[in-house]
Amino acid sequence: VIDILGMRFGNQLKFKESQEFYNESLELKKQYFGESSIEYTKSLINLGISYSQQSDYSKSRFFFEKVLSINKNLNFENIDNYTIALKGLITGYSFEGRYDLSEKYLHELIKINKLFFGEKSLEHLNSLVLLAENYLNKGDLNNAEKFFQQSNTEIENFNSREHLNILNRIVDFYLELNNNDKAYYYLTKSDALYQRIKSSYDKNDISHYMIARSWLGYYMSIGDYKKALDMAIKKIELTRQNPLFSSLKYSYSKDLSDLGLIYKYRGDYINSEKNYLLAYEIRKDKIGQNP
Repeated sequence: VIDILGMRFGNQLKFKESQEFYNESLELKKQYFGESSIEYTKSLINLGISYSQQSDYSKSRFFFEKVLSINKNLNFENIDNYTIALKGLITGYSFEGRYDLSEKYLHELIKINKLFFGEKSLEHLNSLVLLAENYLNKGDLNNAEKFFQQSNTEIENFNSREHLNILNRIVDFYLELNNNDKAYYYLTKSDALYQRIKSSYDKNDISHYMIARSWLGYYMSIGDYKKALDMAIKKIELTRQNPLFSSLKYSYSKDLSDLGLIYKYRGDYINSEKNYLLAYEIRKDKIGQNP
């Protein structure tokens, strides 16, 4: 119950109250289960995540590093908590721009996932993608491409949601490099896979949105604003119909801003201004007077 209250306040961004409950839970678990218990470790993780959500990475590291220390003798019971703590450290160092340190923990994560779950596992493939992202952030494009491609070739099920996600990320990578030919190559593969498996998705599944997003990025990159407009409108319609719309408003404001930009490029300044103003109002409501 205490952890649930901590999570509820955390979801409301009431971090002080959230951490009070998490600390109370931590002390109770220490008393009844001991500091080496799975229960105690989970409370440490909750506190680490809470401080990460506030971008206080130095405090979050204290809790994540404690998790690693407690669980250094790895087994299948504690592996999940250990890898969550590793990812917490990776995320913190990455947001601080300390990519060499995030890379250090990424290599450990890859080693552990390969050992415990196998090189064809989703855990291992996702850690390869994280490493590729880290190299991209560092500006090491050769290694970024290497690990993106490795994640694509090592996946076992080529007709899966996981493969679709990897392909979409590779498309984004090449679009960021303005390599439109390679982006298109992987986008056509991604779209073909999406067409094969989309019937298995719920109508509000994010995959419908992500494929439209990828096509929008490609059409913007090649300057085809007519097709870009179609995809931008499709993205907005998909977001509007989602029952979680209220929690998606900030990303919706980005979609409106993209639509405003496309109208601007097409010389439709009335619709451009209209969508920019809608995006502005959402962001102002979300983060105050500095949107």
